[in-house]
Amino acid sequence: MGVNTVYLQAYADPDGNGAADALYFPNRHLPVRADLFNHVAWEIRTRTPVRRLYAWMPVLAFELPRQHPAADQRVQTQPSRGGHLTMGYPRLSPYAPQAMAAVREIYEDLSRRATFDGLLFHDDATLSDYEDASPWGLAQYRRWGLPADLARIRASDPLQGRWVHDRSRHLNRLTADLAAIVRENQPQLRTARNLYAQVVLNPKAEVWCSQSLDDALRQYDFTAVMAMPYMERHDDGDRFLRRLVERVADQPRGLERTLFELQSTDWRQRRDLPSTELAQQIRTLYDLGVHHVGYYPDNLHRGTPDPAVIAPVLAAHSSAPAT
Repeated sequence: MGVNTVYLQAYADPDGNGAADALYFPNRHLPVRADLFNHVAWEIRTRTPVRRLYAWMPVLAFELPRQHPAADQRVQTQPSRGGHLTMGYPRLSPYAPQAMAAVREIYEDLSRRATFDGLLFHDDATLSDYEDASPWGLAQYRRWGLPADLARIRASDPLQGRWVHDRSRHLNRLTADLAAIVRENQPQLRTARNLYAQVVLNPKAEVWCSQSLDDALRQYDFTAVMAMPYMERHDDGDRFLRRLVERVADQPRGLERTLFELQSTDWRQRRDLPSTELAQQIRTLYDLGVHHVGYYPDNLHRGTPDPAVIAPVLAAHSSAPAT
């Protein structure tokens, strides 16, 4: 198909709530759904033309067993009378030392159990402007010299500006620490991070997500922008993709270091997109000057998307440098 990079999911989410209930490699903290990651990674790296294989992992979205001492150290969302939308994922608090120690050990176990070329940090490394109101979060804000009250922080532009900056930097530092742990056993490691499309399109989105395109382009080898018009409820998918590309192209080395990640499934309608539609989106992105294009999911059980339709589009650009 002309694919040169695979993001291989190393965690299992059987209940579909966005958090890892189990892992595909032996580890100290979560059940092993099946010891598959190492075997599949080896098959892909040795038996296919794929040049780079990334382990796709959560950063915070781990559902530790109930008896685990850090199981309840979760991100807490401040109640909102306006029905403020939460980020959705159950996540461990990035400010809880015991929970983050468990995450670091999970990444260390991964690094010892398989050989791979990179890490893809999932889109769960995020906090809304109503998070994290847990005791660990509030204690951290006090250490930053901020009020231990999210409403007071949001009511002040200077306080909110400091808060947003410090939270984004904290999440970036956490992923850097995790990458450093993995590099002890995988010195060749590259990194990529998933970003929501709104982080690219809306300058205010860092307040809502604690994610920044500028920071991501500086810190990670690649930034995987979720270029998913159906998920973003955009009727004009072509216009949506063009806006994304324009914003990324405005950044130094933006197109060079950004992967545009398309959706092959419309999860809201519970349907696979026609392979011809996905192929056209890929053509559109390449025509706009995009260097790196990917899609998710690849469902081999249903045969979607159709390799016969997608392969010619990807193969036309398969000589591009590997990611």
